[in-house]
Amino acid sequence: MKALNLSFVLLAFLFCSLSTQAQDQEVLVDAQKINSKSMPKSVQDSLRKNFPHMTLKQVLKMPLKTYKANWNVSEDNVAALNSDDYNLYVLNITGKKGGNMEATYNQDGQLVEAKELLVNSRLPRNISTYIVQTYKGYLIDSDKIKRTIRPDKTEQRYEVAIHKGSDKKRLFFDNSGNFIKEKE
Repeated sequence: MKALNLSFVLLAFLFCSLSTQAQDQEVLVDAQKINSKSMPKSVQDSLRKNFPHMTLKQVLKMPLKTYKANWNVSEDNVAALNSDDYNLYVLNITGKKGGNMEATYNQDGQLVEAKELLVNSRLPRNISTYIVQTYKGYLIDSDKIKRTIRPDKTEQRYEVAIHKGSDKKRLFFDNSGNFIKEKE
């Protein structure tokens, strides 16, 4: 149990102060873990409105400049940022049926983007039908639904792991359940 707790603490530390190598240059990301009560009321209200059945697990506050650069910020840029630049809130939330989501809001409570991962959820009928007809004798091992929600659109992709004996495949489907590709 102590090893598990230590692993969790190390992961949390790494997530909050990430240091990686990119293009032979050290890149730092600065995100601050904050109490949910420290979020602006506008963000709290939007979370309740957009995802009423989700439970808030963690809140990170990060600079807009970091987000815009896709988390690629040089050490010089990090030093130039001050507390006024922190105006995005990354919320880790979970659903009652087990889905995990990361939702990013600006300080005005506007949703920037949300990413959700559902595992072993109910597949649309056209995907199940396609698998049964195209991959006769194969069994479904697991599936993942990856959903990206933005103010202007929602996209989702399906990944389904199947097998027949020792032959294993991963199948990918688009937002409408149309087959995209297969990987061995």
